[in-house]
Amino acid sequence: MHSAGQTDAVNLGGRRNYYAVFIQDDFKVTSRLTLNLGLRWDYQQPVYEVANRYSSWKPEHGRSGHGLKGAYDFAGSCSICTGRNYFGEKDYKDFGPRIGFAWRPIDKWTVRALRHHVRPGFVQRL
Repeated sequence: MHSAGQTDAVNLGGRRNYYAVFIQDDFKVTSRLTLNLGLRWDYQQPVYEVANRYSSWKPEHGRSGHGLKGAYDFAGSCSICTGRNYFGEKDYKDFGPRIGFAWRPIDKWTVRALRHHVRPGFVQRL
């Protein structure tokens, strides 16, 4: 194979849900320095189709009956289906720290910064 692509068929009922929660608090270290510390949780559900019309090519499967590798998996609950309406795995472990600060080196000047870490795999699923 020299190339591949992915397209969304017209009129399919693809759905995707995204949830996020974070907690954060500010801690005044000195009169000129405040730390912002927190934790964020993100959950990106795998894409699913409301009528189970998704299929996925799996080159490692060998159920084609003629000894060649490769077969389709079908979403849904039929006798040859996966039993799920989505492909991929649900991942509830996307926690990331939030850390920031506000520093006033001189009056009328404030330097602020914030850093939030996102796991690399999570960004690819968005």
